[in-house]
Amino acid sequence: MLGKDGRPAAGFQWPDGREGTQREALEADEVHFDASGRASEAQHVRTEDLRTFLEEKGVLTPPPRRAWLVRGSSVDGHDLIPSWRKQGFASLRASKLREVEPDISRDELKAIVNDDYSQTSYAAKAAKVDEFHAFLARMQVDDLIATTSQGQLFAGKITGPAEYVKSPDGLSNLRRDVAWASEGVDYAELPGEVKARLQIQYDVVEMTQQLEVLEKLLVTQQDNVAPAAAVPVLEVGLILPDASDDLASSLHVEREWLQECVDLLRDRPQLIFYGPPGTGKTYIAQHLAHHLAGDNVRLVQFHPAYSYEDFFEGYRPLEDGGFKLKPGPLRK
Repeated sequence: MLGKDGRPAAGFQWPDGREGTQREALEADEVHFDASGRASEAQHVRTEDLRTFLEEKGVLTPPPRRAWLVRGSSVDGHDLIPSWRKQGFASLRASKLREVEPDISRDELKAIVNDDYSQTSYAAKAAKVDEFHAFLARMQVDDLIATTSQGQLFAGKITGPAEYVKSPDGLSNLRRDVAWASEGVDYAELPGEVKARLQIQYDVVEMTQQLEVLEKLLVTQQDNVAPAAAVPVLEVGLILPDASDDLASSLHVEREWLQECVDLLRDRPQLIFYGPPGTGKTYIAQHLAHHLAGDNVRLVQFHPAYSYEDFFEGYRPLEDGGFKLKPGPLRK
């Protein structure tokens, strides 16, 4: 009867042909509407609200163990999955959420989200409540957790309670410790029911119905990986060669100007040349790039038909049929 924005759905018709609008019927049941035509948020019962209520009343018995999908491959443009797996945690951004206790009730959380995310839409706030409540209260230690990145699904087990950590970059304020499997599973190898569930575009998705399938994948990956001796990792900063006289001469520019470009790239690995068309911006950029990175250079031209899937990540057809999630130039 109501759309995601809380307003009566357009084109709604009673199956029994009765007269009157859905708003009139709801108002008869003491549902209140605001001046914009939205039903009262305080009276809105979402699926998760109903589930929580039924579990508290003993009508529904919560499963002893659940499975969850938590997304982290595109958090404000950052892929957090390598950090999750290396440091052993999973997180939600929760950038506007104030510090909350893990045992906060759903009603208390809803009131806080309404305040902290007051500028977002009705549907967005409701989704935030679902995701935060699932992460804080419904997830339990030993639940299975999964995530996706660069065409693979990674699985693990939750090993710690939820905690609020004010991260410096604001990208991972709600966290849970996770023991991740060392290897992932290619998207093309996933069962159809898992692929279908991965299409749901929320940051937290319950996958308890796929728990058995995911557990088998997790066990298979653990069995296929032989234990390896610890190898010390040497972290090396980005080393860029100085601009040369030969490069400056071939480009007909001052070497000092090229060196300034190199110094800027050392400070932050991005540089924008701007100016009128046909003045050599692309030519200089390509030659400077080859001087700095050798053959590890790729030219990407943006045009109206060039999409997010082309540049960042998207599904590509396979020779034997089907599709596989593959990274674009930026992810590579």
